[in-house]
Amino acid sequence: TDATLAAAEVSRGAASGDIASDGDLDILIANLDAAPALLRNDAATKGHWLQLSLKSGILDAVGARAVITAGGRRQLREVHTGASFQAQSDTRLHFGLGEAVAADIEISWPDGHIQHFTAVPADRHYTIRRGIDHPLTE
Repeated sequence: TDATLAAAEVSRGAASGDIASDGDLDILIANLDAAPALLRNDAATKGHWLQLSLKSGILDAVGARAVITAGGRRQLREVHTGASFQAQSDTRLHFGLGEAVAADIEISWPDGHIQHFTAVPADRHYTIRRGIDHPLTE
């Protein structure tokens, strides 16, 4: 809300992630000596999207890269940690697809292994495990 954005707080960290698993990113702000502030992204209309959890074994694959191609555009995301002071954002990779209803995906794993997936349907969360030849829906 506008009141949340106008609040005068001393903040120490911010983390982004899809809190409601509805395909848009929300932000949680850690405030000093005050409750955290959750900034929900509840837009009435939005484009298509895709979220990927990259796993190597049972762990998040820190350093793995995903390149998606959808609607004639390429996007790159990398799994990383520690993006903000005293906060950790969601390690799922979020891609906005606009009007595209599917995407081609290329995953480059830290050990050099590469996987390709074609025409993956939009508006879903997927887990991709190294060495498994299809994305798993969450």
